[in-house]
Amino acid sequence: MIDEKPFLSVIMPVYNGENVIKDAVDSILKQSFKNLELIIVDDCSKDSTRQIVEEIVFDDARVRIISQNTNQGPGAAKNRGMAEARGEYVTFCDCDDWIEPNMYEDLCKTAKSKGID
Repeated sequence: MIDEKPFLSVIMPVYNGENVIKDAVDSILKQSFKNLELIIVDDCSKDSTRQIVEEIVFDDARVRIISQNTNQGPGAAKNRGMAEARGEYVTFCDCDDWIEPNMYEDLCKTAKSKGID
């Protein structure tokens, strides 16, 4: 885990996302903006999602996985992620999304320069 507080926390709820999660995570970790943490909240997946994410966590200290005790749906998973977030700003990404390479850099630069809360 990284020691310094990240500027941005990206929360990704996931349930049975084994076929799509790797691409979504790659698009976040390959961002030009690096001062972020990715919190993946596994909502009791029954496929190999957990194993895929564990490999990603091993390779990148910015990624954390949190497991729900029972399947509660994406809203509860997002709330759990928000409770764990350390960033100054929080955003969400679904496990089947793909983020443009400069998106978070552009958004964070704008937030800083304009004092957006």
